[in-house]
Amino acid sequence: MISTRWALPISALAWPACFALLLGTGAARAVLLSDATSITSLMCVSVMEPIDPIAAPVDYSCDRLWFYPIGNLSGASRADASTGFGDPLTVSVHAENSDSPQPISTNAASRIKFQLAVAQLATPPVNVNAVPVSISTAGTVTVAPLAGLVAGGGTFVSSTENNPFSNADVFAHTMRTNSPFALTDGYDIVQTIDLTPDHVYFGNVHAGCNFTLKGLWACNGDATVSFHLDQAAFDDRMGGNSFDLSQYFAVQESPNLVPEPAAALLGLSALVALAGCVRARPRAIEVTSTGRSAARAESA
Repeated sequence: MISTRWALPISALAWPACFALLLGTGAARAVLLSDATSITSLMCVSVMEPIDPIAAPVDYSCDRLWFYPIGNLSGASRADASTGFGDPLTVSVHAENSDSPQPISTNAASRIKFQLAVAQLATPPVNVNAVPVSISTAGTVTVAPLAGLVAGGGTFVSSTENNPFSNADVFAHTMRTNSPFALTDGYDIVQTIDLTPDHVYFGNVHAGCNFTLKGLWACNGDATVSFHLDQAAFDDRMGGNSFDLSQYFAVQESPNLVPEPAAALLGLSALVALAGCVRARPRAIEVTSTGRSAARAESA
């Protein structure tokens, strides 16, 4: 005699585990960060361009003709400001003015305001109070040729939200130049800083050319910044107790920026797990009078 009974299969029991995995994946990046914001400002011939901060990359420019009745003098001024989201974050500015006999305002400023964190993905083998993060940052400003031109830019990271261009207690590097003739100032450095896991940090990267001058002059500026786990610094610090940082931590930036590979890997793992759950099908178990059993797939 053969009897058939339905047993709750292991695959069915795995469904709660699958949902738990998905929830756990979301919780692994539970540091809540605000969107990054593009903040630009332009002025051509003393006319300020109304540009509101937006949570997206921008590329703005203004062009103005100026005219002076005396001597029938005319000329032009131009300003450009742009931001780029991704790795690295980028900002750039350009301002120029033709040979005006009177002071002409031709200003350009570009900034990305963002948030940063080191998210803990899982419990590491040993307690880690500070995770080394490498900051790669570079920038340049060039002004020419009028005496008195001043331009600047820089990268700032702070543990508190404050004045975006000062009091950066974690990391700050700036460039600044003023020109009696063509002059360039810049930096290109890589520096490691310690960030506390799951703590929100505030960052700004900016460049600016802001003047009200007469004569012939031009200014260009740009700055970039990117952040990555510094495994080598961690290995040196931990010695024989070191482990793969990327298995337990990930650099997390404002959510509207390009996601870090660790975040994408977590999402992919969750989708694979969910696909496995969807493919799992219940099975019936046939029990014979002799105690032997055979499994057959449930008919559709």
